[in-house]
Amino acid sequence: MKTLSIAFITWLVVLGALSLPLNQSSNAQQTIGWQYETFGENLEMTITPEIPTTEDPIMVEVVSIFPDVYVQVANFYARVTPNNGHEFQFQTIFQRWNNSAMRVSVGPFPYNGYTISMYVIAYDWLNIPMDSRDTFNYIEFEVGGSGWKHDTFDANVEVEYSPMTVNATEEVTVTISSKDNITFGGANLWWTYETPEGDLIEGVGENFTKVNPEVTVMKQTIPGYPPGTNLTFWVVAWDTYNEVMVSKEYNYSVLGLVQYTDFPFIYTDDDDRSEWEPDFSILAPMVILCAVGVPLYLYLYVLTRKREGRRETLVMSNDSQAAAPEEKEEGDEDGD
Repeated sequence: MKTLSIAFITWLVVLGALSLPLNQSSNAQQTIGWQYETFGENLEMTITPEIPTTEDPIMVEVVSIFPDVYVQVANFYARVTPNNGHEFQFQTIFQRWNNSAMRVSVGPFPYNGYTISMYVIAYDWLNIPMDSRDTFNYIEFEVGGSGWKHDTFDANVEVEYSPMTVNATEEVTVTISSKDNITFGGANLWWTYETPEGDLIEGVGENFTKVNPEVTVMKQTIPGYPPGTNLTFWVVAWDTYNEVMVSKEYNYSVLGLVQYTDFPFIYTDDDDRSEWEPDFSILAPMVILCAVGVPLYLYLYVLTRKREGRRETLVMSNDSQAAAPEEKEEGDEDGD
């Protein structure tokens, strides 16, 4: 029994002696601090993706260049300036990946394009800070938006409707297309119309339906109306960031078969929509056509009449000359 106790004590002493260098080595590793004076000499920083979009989170990773240097903690600081919005700042803490690596993910932010400026402060085991701005200054990204690219509806969206001239009870299909292949968040078609009796009906609307999977083309149909109906429609569309754009007003008049025409019309009075008249783009060519065409027609008519008169005179003259010999021959026969 005494021999067993001595052996056990001896085993503990040997085990302690073997573990002492390991503990000293571990403590030595943890107490190694930054080896150089700047961030870039001690740490590598990787940012992905290289060209972020408004749909991408931004991943930042800092890794100690020296495996023996333990990164205790790292903080991320950023300033975000939206293209259409107010600037704000925030900070967050990196998550540990291993003893020498830390990672953080930020965004995406709900803006149609923004600028993000960032920097990192990391601390070693000795709690000494290392600021990325001493190497990289502020790291800045211009994040392109996936919403409207322009400030006006017409610059972003093309509106087409068919048919351009509308017969009685004929439906009109309105199609909207994104000029920059921007995804529509949605769109509404609104219209008002005036009945042949002069009653104004307002506030009729329908949601557009998508035509393609990318939702860059949408369409909707306006039902047919009786002859003499005057209709005005417009489009309200928004992108995936809910930025609303409103189109101009489009007008057409529902005509009967006899009145079918391609001429556009405008209201004679914004307050009184009971009377319509042709647009100036139609009136101007009509005036020019009348000014040139009518005199030309009269000239050609007179010229044609003169030619016909000359032809009739020539025919009558030829007939008279042909009749004279016949009369002479008849006279000779009577003398015989």
